[in-house]
Amino acid sequence: MTPISKVFQISLRFYHIYYILLI
Repeated sequence: MTPISKVFQISLRFYHIYYILLI
């Protein structure tokens, strides 16, 4: 797994949490 995909996965997860918190 490349570091870029790992960072993308983590950022996507944080975005999902942030989205849930907003709603």
